[in-house]
Amino acid sequence: SSRRRHTRYISVTGVQTCALPILKKIKYSNDERPFYTLLKRTFNRYMKENDLDINYIKELWYKQQGRCAITNIPLELKGENFNVKASIDRIDSALGYVKGNIQIVSCAMNWAKNNSSNQTAKDFISLIVKYNT
Repeated sequence: SSRRRHTRYISVTGVQTCALPILKKIKYSNDERPFYTLLKRTFNRYMKENDLDINYIKELWYKQQGRCAITNIPLELKGENFNVKASIDRIDSALGYVKGNIQIVSCAMNWAKNNSSNQTAKDFISLIVKYNT
């Protein structure tokens, strides 16, 4: 099967630029590849600003002990399970993907949270548990 090539763009200081040259400049070791992939998936989205790097993502991953910042579910850097696959989420959706404004969550939680606050997402989870236990 042939793969379609998509050119991804990011916005740096208000000017849209292609993310591919930025990604090609990032150096990483084999053991850092999963963190690079996580960072690459974030670069592949349209962003207002981004100052993230592999070391910051790794530090955050270990600080969160490999768990979702909202649900505390153990996450996977590799794999295709949407419920546990790691995703970079903006804490304040009005701001960019910048240090101090990101957390690592599951893809499912990131999708469900959308532009809501962490507290709104947690309140929703509480309702689900309340009416399904």
